[in-house]
Amino acid sequence: MKYLVSLVALFIVFNAQAQNLPYKMEKLSAPEFIKAVEKSSKTIILPIGVFEKHGPHMPLGTDLYTAREIALRAAEKEYTVVFPWYYFSQINEARHQPGTIAYSPEIIWKVLQETLNELSRNGFKKIIIINGHGGNNAFLNYFGMAQLSEKRDYALYWFQPSYDPEVIKKAEALIQHDKYDQHAGNRETSIVEALFLIWFIPKKPGNNRVWIWTG
Repeated sequence: MKYLVSLVALFIVFNAQAQNLPYKMEKLSAPEFIKAVEKSSKTIILPIGVFEKHGPHMPLGTDLYTAREIALRAAEKEYTVVFPWYYFSQINEARHQPGTIAYSPEIIWKVLQETLNELSRNGFKKIIIINGHGGNNAFLNYFGMAQLSEKRDYALYWFQPSYDPEVIKKAEALIQHDKYDQHAGNRETSIVEALFLIWFIPKKPGNNRVWIWTG
């Protein structure tokens, strides 16, 4: 009887540990990693960002933070493994800006392909890219199509976060100055502030923002 009770207790402990597996890949131990691959149904999210200037007010890693936060919130709802910050992105157009890390096209392509190959070798067969950097759009489109050039043992998915038109209408109705917006502008700043509850831009009396200089 005691032996049976011990077995049940061990089962409960192991089951609890499996339920509490970290979904951040960098936090998994090697034995936990094996369990995570199975628990995630061999699925991993690869959030991609970049290091580049985001106006004078936001972090260089804005796109990294945004993409990974979206991935982490998804993993909280349905278990999947989330890859660490990935910043090998296309950003040659902003090399003149301070803090920009721009790799060559060859490196960008090879590192992404090698990363996918290694994830697959480690057991992940469904790889989901969440792109937080607009400068990657054309690159990722072509990269995805090029995957068909040879047989792969994994499936690649690309999720590009987009704006809800109805939400945009409501947001624009609240703006009391010029609604023209661009990179690192009111829209992108508001998203980061909402995700991380941080105020980058001071407010004028009456709860109105000062104008954001983008770039």
